[in-house]
Amino acid sequence: PSHRVNPCHHRITTTAVIMARSSMGLVMALAALAVSVDAYAFAPSATAVRVVPRGAHSRSIMPPRVVRPRGSALRMGWGDDVVFSTAKVLSNEPAAEGMRSITVEAGDDILGAYTIPGQFVQIKEKEDTKAGFFAIASSPGATPGQCELLIKLSEGSDWAPGNQWLCGSKAGETLIMSPAMGSGFKMEDNFSETGANDFPVQNVLLFAAGSGISPIRSAIESGALAGKDCTLYYGARDTTFMAYMDKFDEWEAKGVKVVPVMSKADGWDGRTGYVQAALKEDGVKLAKNTGALMCGMKGMAEEVKEALVEAGVDEGRVLTNF
Repeated sequence: PSHRVNPCHHRITTTAVIMARSSMGLVMALAALAVSVDAYAFAPSATAVRVVPRGAHSRSIMPPRVVRPRGSALRMGWGDDVVFSTAKVLSNEPAAEGMRSITVEAGDDILGAYTIPGQFVQIKEKEDTKAGFFAIASSPGATPGQCELLIKLSEGSDWAPGNQWLCGSKAGETLIMSPAMGSGFKMEDNFSETGANDFPVQNVLLFAAGSGISPIRSAIESGALAGKDCTLYYGARDTTFMAYMDKFDEWEAKGVKVVPVMSKADGWDGRTGYVQAALKEDGVKLAKNTGALMCGMKGMAEEVKEALVEAGVDEGRVLTNF
């Protein structure tokens, strides 16, 4: 079931077809076909089996070993292989409890593809280790040849690598990094007058929790939201777990109203609870020309999207960066 036959290579000789017209011929035809199978190495982006004409040179049906170039990793059917390059850590500073702000120096082979807020990179410690996925926090082109990352400390699991090594990296050390990837926040495609939306987006609601503020910061500082009425609902356990608080005034000056929401803060006199509850309390001012960007835990994202759609916001204008 895991092997697929490519029709372009599926060839059966005329002789075998003619032989199949009798019961004895069928047996002989199947035998002729069986020895004509040349198996390909199985990969999501490769043809698994091809059939060659009877009489051609046949090899073992055992899949041949595939040797991939060093520095590449299989993308599991997403397209071409990912080619990793070397980048250098310029600085590593605390951003909040359990989070690090890391500035990286990288070439055009990595940052040349970074054009849309919300894109990410893959980073791994060694050639043969799994890569982690990290949204880029700085906006495209903010500082040529550099990017900032907000990394939440993770001990890893069966399906994702830990990143203690990255959070503990020092200036001057090297990283193995992919080019900027993903489609990011497709604001240009979805916030304009398209389809049933005869009004462009004028009101943008931003939602982030924890380190999910990383791609949201990129969107705010990119200038893509200039001229729009924006409100950021940013959730964390308390102020010690909230990154970029020193940037709130700058964001406000860009026209983004910042609404911090603390879930377990003692003595906090601002909004409390969760960002999805704050959204429901405030409501949506004008759904017809409202769009949203969000990044955070699955539960938060699902509840926010449900609330926005119920309020009348077009589902196609509720954007994530993945």
